[in-house]
Amino acid sequence: MKNKIGKLIIIVWLVLGIAPGLLAQTKEECYQNGYIYFSQGKYEEAREWYRKALEIDPNFWEARYWLGKTEEQLGRIEEALKEWVVVLMAQPDNRDVFQKWRYYAPSYVSLQESDIQRLKSIFLEGGTPSFSEEEAWQELMPKAFLLLGRKDFTSPYLGARIMRWGGRNLSSLFYSYERRGYEQALDNLLLNLDEDQELVYQFIKECEERFGEDENFREKLSLLYEKIFAQQLNLSGEQAEGIKKVELEVEGREVKVSATLSEEDALLHPDTGFYLGE
Repeated sequence: MKNKIGKLIIIVWLVLGIAPGLLAQTKEECYQNGYIYFSQGKYEEAREWYRKALEIDPNFWEARYWLGKTEEQLGRIEEALKEWVVVLMAQPDNRDVFQKWRYYAPSYVSLQESDIQRLKSIFLEGGTPSFSEEEAWQELMPKAFLLLGRKDFTSPYLGARIMRWGGRNLSSLFYSYERRGYEQALDNLLLNLDEDQELVYQFIKECEERFGEDENFREKLSLLYEKIFAQQLNLSGEQAEGIKKVELEVEGREVKVSATLSEEDALLHPDTGFYLGE
């Protein structure tokens, strides 16, 4: 009888030994088992072990990040995004998690014209943002990335302003995208001057204040000033090419414009000025 019991105990331990860490009790052991299964491409098993680690400690952020990566491998991107958002709310400047979230998040939101108008009223027209942290990560900031890629002037400008808000309230990692948004808006404006002069005026002032020392911005702003000057005076393309330098001086709502022209054009077009907005 004793021999049978001894053999039974040995068999049980052998069986348990086949599954690595089956008796693991600590979150670290569960996490390590998850990593072993993940590295073997056994993602279903890895997911279960990462979940066990998080049952022990819901704030085990490394395990939550890898649970997201496991969901990614299983093609469950929305589930992965949920896990990464939880991590980012606790560790907003975690670059690895941020880049994973940033790669997928814009593909899982929609951007309607009504969304753009609503966000414009909030971020460009003096509204007050009132987004929860979770809502901002899940909806607002992914939409901001979509705005940056659009080919009009207003959208990337709006996206840049949202990125600035995100940098202040969510993660400093958004600030670099704010700069990209301003530059994209400036590029788009150079291709097609927007009719909303009030918004253009606001945009120019912000570019000067935030990026006026940046050589790349200075060159593009100079081109924009030349284009505005030519448009205001109804100059032809050839006449506009004769403008060597344009300077804008802002006094209240008035923009005073002066330009260095060829000698002949200078006689025809003295310094002038115009108003942006009412």
